[in-house]
Amino acid sequence: VIPSTSMLPTLLVNDHIFVNKILFGIRAPFSEKWLLEWRHPERGEVVVFKHPADKKKYFIKRIVGLPGDRILFENGNLYVNEQLVDKTMP
Repeated sequence: VIPSTSMLPTLLVNDHIFVNKILFGIRAPFSEKWLLEWRHPERGEVVVFKHPADKKKYFIKRIVGLPGDRILFENGNLYVNEQLVDKTMP
């Protein structure tokens, strides 16, 4: 369930989503250890992950940067590697 407005306008508060965990690989049951990994998340994808400080909470976020990218959010504008990210919906 989407708990907050952070994903507006694409996902609404209280929307329900299904998560395909197998897309990225297989984990050992009841652990954080990967047994097999197929691929890593890509820019633009929505991911669900556990909150680092409270493992009972889940975050739902869209990936805007990948390792090595330089991210800047300034005056309501998002820049990735010095390039302005378009705000329009596809």
